Amino acid sequence: MTPQERLNNILAEEQLRAFPPFGAVTPCVCFSESPPAHLSHLIGLGRFQPWGIVASRYGLLDLGGGSVAYVPEAVHAQFREAGLEHWSVRTGTDSAWMHEREWRLPRTDGHVSIRSVRAILVGERV
Repeated sequence: MTPQERLNNILAEEQLRAFPPFGAVTPCVCFSESPPAHLSHLIGLGRFQPWGIVASRYGLLDLGGGSVAYVPEAVHAQFREAGLEHWSVRTGTDSAWMHEREWRLPRTDGHVSIRSVRAILVGERV
């Protein structure tokens, strides 16, 4: 799907779907934390298109979500052993995720209503 098609689908279904993050079993709705200046930078680089959903930290916390821990491999293994691998991302020289500041909302039912959404980013048609 294009970013516009994905956003249209979210709005039509009025829900965000949860999927297991890389290396995890528990389905989560994943968010990337990005201050406005950094978001403008990412969009300016052409890495991301300007379509998206904005949620608040407090809204995610109220729903049982939280920020992901970026931890060394040994600590990540402890998260895995406890069945909490969806709350951690391993760090190291080969980690491709060090640029992220991710928040996750575990959802065993597979989705969450968009009522918690604070804003919608709508890009220009290209």
